[in-house]
Amino acid sequence: MELILINYSKKIPPIGQGGFIVQKIYIKNKETQIIYDCGTKSAEIKIISEIKKLNTQIDTILIISHFHADHINKISELKANMIKVVKVIIPKVHKNDLVLLASNCDDNLVSKFIYNPQLVFEHAEVVYIENNEENIPILENVRSKGFLTSNLNGTINHNSSCQVIDNDAQWLVRFYVDSHTYTGLTGAELKTVEAIDTIDDLIDQKVNLREIYDNISKKDPNKTNMMMFIYPNYNKYYHRYRYRHTKSLIMCTGDMKIDSSDKALQIKNHFLDLIYLVTDMMLPHHGSNKYFDFNPFRCLIRAYAQTEKVKHGHPGDDTIKKLELEGIEFYNIS
Repeated sequence: MELILINYSKKIPPIGQGGFIVQKIYIKNKETQIIYDCGTKSAEIKIISEIKKLNTQIDTILIISHFHADHINKISELKANMIKVVKVIIPKVHKNDLVLLASNCDDNLVSKFIYNPQLVFEHAEVVYIENNEENIPILENVRSKGFLTSNLNGTINHNSSCQVIDNDAQWLVRFYVDSHTYTGLTGAELKTVEAIDTIDDLIDQKVNLREIYDNISKKDPNKTNMMMFIYPNYNKYYHRYRYRHTKSLIMCTGDMKIDSSDKALQIKNHFLDLIYLVTDMMLPHHGSNKYFDFNPFRCLIRAYAQTEKVKHGHPGDDTIKKLELEGIEFYNIS
């Protein structure tokens, strides 16, 4: 039995309100990067600078939690910088909702991505995630290569490794999708949205669609959101508990609202067999200002916020106090 070393890392730069997390792993002697969300509302120069640092020669998996502008509006920079996106993973959303969400983007390339990611990344595989998805293998036959290094400069940057049995390594991702569909569309508005058959139709009608979006989003905002946890296949690890105290695994939450005991219980049950691995979490910047239930995550060691306090009040003082009482380290990356 031969043991090999897997090296992996995560990087969380200070990009303000939005989302941009980069994880790196090795597969078949080459580096693979995973990007979770790609947008900002308040630090455009910083996120563009971070995108320019990405390796353009390696395979990239792009995972989008939801289609709000502050989580996707810099996807065009990935394209402009020729990042090699080979797979896109997004939550499955009703076509009418996609049309409206795409109309709310000023950048037509981002609108195209929402409508159909292959209009932007032509050769990428697109995976649509629905509720209660089981574990999805995204990287297999991982091989060892040297540690990753990077300057901190205000950025959270963690590097880790663990031993596995050769030819048995898998890298898995588990998603939790909170699905929602617009219900307020009726009459002429519904007909306008349903008449969109192509991206050209959408761009031609963007002004009218934006008006419909503005009207409906105030009373019925699309809350579809996808959180995820990417992790090694712990059943095949030689030391399955050793890497629990590494810092490179993270629960990514997008804008998920864990704002009730019922929602917390659903999430806990969905990730039940992985809870002991969830030591790091990115706090969502919706919902954590008023109520945030940590009960599903009893093994949490570190929590991060990727934005200063903005209009959402994230993270709330009550949430920070809860973190302190639980002995959880808190990092405000701003």
